[in-house]
Amino acid sequence: MEAGVYQFSEQSANFQTAGQRRLSGSLAYRSGDFFNGERLNLNGRVTWNQSRYFKLSASYDWNDIQLPQGSFTTRLSSSILRWPFHQRCTGSLWRNTTTSAKR
Repeated sequence: MEAGVYQFSEQSANFQTAGQRRLSGSLAYRSGDFFNGERLNLNGRVTWNQSRYFKLSASYDWNDIQLPQGSFTTRLSSSILRWPFHQRCTGSLWRNTTTSAKR
């Protein structure tokens, strides 16, 4: 990427369920400008609220990016586990996995 001024314009559509439910989730679609090219993004998340003491989430994010210099795809998957271990403290464990591929 060369240094410069870039303007972005993108369109999006989102769907989300109520987060206080035992099982909730979200889906999102975005497309538009990305520096001097274009990007298509799809992502989703699902969350299991087992109780107020335990929450488990998993998400997936996919990007298809097309630039004059070349095209590539990125994938990011995440999982998060949250639990309170004291009245004023909450613990979290998370794991991210990222992959990318040139086309």
